[in-house]
Amino acid sequence: MTMALLTSCIAVADYLYGVGVRYTNDTEHHIVLMTDNKYYEYVEILPGKSNLGGISEGNHGGNVDKSDAEDMLLHAIPRTITVVWDDEYSITCNVNESLEYLVDVNNYSYLGKKKKWYWEYGYTFTEEDYEYAKMYGEKIVAE
Repeated sequence: MTMALLTSCIAVADYLYGVGVRYTNDTEHHIVLMTDNKYYEYVEILPGKSNLGGISEGNHGGNVDKSDAEDMLLHAIPRTITVVWDDEYSITCNVNESLEYLVDVNNYSYLGKKKKWYWEYGYTFTEEDYEYAKMYGEKIVAE
């Protein structure tokens, strides 16, 4: 009986797979992201650089593909993202509020398969995002 249990445990192997969300700063501004993702609560992105800002992981039995990654993207994008520009302006996007462009899966691009069972999607901040934050975000007042 012990041998049967060991054999069945070996036959049903679980493999880890994941989806990452990469944010790229295509501006001349300093960006800080504050999110509700426990691994990426504070993410600094210097001008011209990129950084991970969300991840979702799961187990599978050895049969996973890009369609599974697309489903996991919903869990990899933080549900709340506050973007701070140059310590001067901030704007918060939340999945439950009207301002949700950063939490909308349709605004992310597929960046490719990075490892056997790991895919990345991305969002690129542009000067338009900065202007939007200046217009609709909050001005940070130094104390």
